[in-house]
Amino acid sequence: MSTNLRRGDHVYVSYGFYTHHGIYVGDDAVVAFCKKPADHPDGPPRICKISTAEFADGRKIRVRNHAPSECSPAEKVVARALSHVGATGYHLLSGNCEHFATWCKTGRFRSSQVETFARRIVAMERKAVAQRSMQVAAKRIAGVAAKQAGKRFVKTGGKLVGRAAVRLNTPLLFVADGVQLVVEHGAATLSGADPKTARQLGAASGLASSAGIGLALGGPPGAFVAVGLWL
Repeated sequence: MSTNLRRGDHVYVSYGFYTHHGIYVGDDAVVAFCKKPADHPDGPPRICKISTAEFADGRKIRVRNHAPSECSPAEKVVARALSHVGATGYHLLSGNCEHFATWCKTGRFRSSQVETFARRIVAMERKAVAQRSMQVAAKRIAGVAAKQAGKRFVKTGGKLVGRAAVRLNTPLLFVADGVQLVVEHGAATLSGADPKTARQLGAASGLASSAGIGLALGGPPGAFVAVGLWL
């Protein structure tokens, strides 16, 4: 005898991945869906009145608690359950044992198992959509980055080629390059300047050398042209 259960209790047992539900109707009996009813073992699942031992199937019977304001009177709960003994129509997602027991207890046709499953499916779909969106965005960003990198490469490469051509046509500008390297190296090794400062000092010296060469060869106009060519 299940002395800890009361008539009208919404009861359930756990099978690990899912729970089986019913209504305790007193006299050590539960009304619940049975997969293989004793009177119709080959038929579809139907609502049966069975013993608590058969309902428990060796597991612990627990009581599903609902908010008091949601619960119908115990006798009404029992009457609902007994009125459906023999009924079929079981459906895992829209009419399972928890739907039936919750309806008997509260008058609402709900299954927390189905609702939880649905939320997980929605969450998985949202996650999949977010991942697809991130992948698309990443591809677009990578494409833009590659395009910009290509432009910078062409621009930088063109500038280097142009400077090399100018120096081949104006060999004295190589002297300015040499001055820049010597000053930059000296500032870094002898004066202990940081790399950025050393580069700035070297560039200034190279620019001054280029201007001096141009001034010597062509006066002020030559200096102006030499600075433009060196840059």
